[in-house]
Amino acid sequence: MKILVLVSSLQGGGAERVAVTLCNAWANTGHDVTVMVTYTGATDSVYPIDPKVTVAAPDYQPTRKNALSQLRRLWSLRTSIIGIQPDRIVSFLTNVNVAAILATRRLQIPVIVSERIHPAQMVLGKGIKLLRKLTYPLASHVIVQTQATAGWFAKHLPRANVCVIPNPCELPLPRSKPILDPQSLLLAKDRIVLGTGRLDAQKGFLDLLHAFANCTRGPDWKLVILGEGEQRAVLQAEAQRLTIFSRVLLPGWCGNPEDWFNRADIFVLSSKFEGFPNALLEAMACGTCAISYDCPAGPAEMITQEESGLLVAPASGVRGLEQSLSRLIADPDLRSSLGKQAAVSASRFSLEKILKKWRDVLTEQTT
Repeated sequence: MKILVLVSSLQGGGAERVAVTLCNAWANTGHDVTVMVTYTGATDSVYPIDPKVTVAAPDYQPTRKNALSQLRRLWSLRTSIIGIQPDRIVSFLTNVNVAAILATRRLQIPVIVSERIHPAQMVLGKGIKLLRKLTYPLASHVIVQTQATAGWFAKHLPRANVCVIPNPCELPLPRSKPILDPQSLLLAKDRIVLGTGRLDAQKGFLDLLHAFANCTRGPDWKLVILGEGEQRAVLQAEAQRLTIFSRVLLPGWCGNPEDWFNRADIFVLSSKFEGFPNALLEAMACGTCAISYDCPAGPAEMITQEESGLLVAPASGVRGLEQSLSRLIADPDLRSSLGKQAAVSASRFSLEKILKKWRDVLTEQTT
């Protein structure tokens, strides 16, 4: 089968990483795969792409954001699609999804669109919301990552053909630059609470800082938050105010998260909302015991409470996070048992199992 995958960029991001994982897997099972960068036009990737995957971009890349430029961009995408003549198109993220459906009108090519953020929490302009409402029912499938998101579509876009396919997680996790060795920043005796993600309000790292400050006193416990973003200065200032600055590390992005999951004693997802928290799944797959806000959407579909992790009601806020963190810090046996069961639970999301779900969708139109 000839598969065309559409993404806005290959310069980073969870959706782009999943897209590359799927492209590589499909190419290695004999499909003819092209990934096309629709927005930036930059065909270099921060994620390793198999040589069997063709990387392309539409010929036209607008330099201005006006209606005429957007129409020319859409026509260029359509021309590229006609040139490739794919059997299936798979697109990621709302703007790309809408463009893919519009660009393929009357071409008789099944378009499978993939939502990556829980729509109830997604900030979209009125125009793109209207276009999503009009175009998604025309897609052969709308892929969502959780049952919670499927429920939202059933209520708000019932004519869309929704299918739940979570993200895959396969060990070893992909490695890319920059490589950040935990041993270069930590002592062997250090006990680690780990968070990872963009340093912004969505990820709730201020809550994590406060919970950590309230339940740890000794120098051996350290908080490491991997990532970069606009809240770096805010988090640093708050750590200073809470007098835990010497025990908080913000080393930036790293391309070797598995090394950090394996080094961590506890992983915490403090997000206010998610589409599908890849970091939580990856930590669980590595056997790291996990605490997560039971935010929309995803954590409750990964963690069985008190069996494979601890879920914290968002309404309980810092106090709830602090209580769960205190329990795990005080109980190494509980950390061990939750971590072992987390790895078992995460196996439900293996690449092999997720590829089967995608295979069913990709082949449905030919049966």
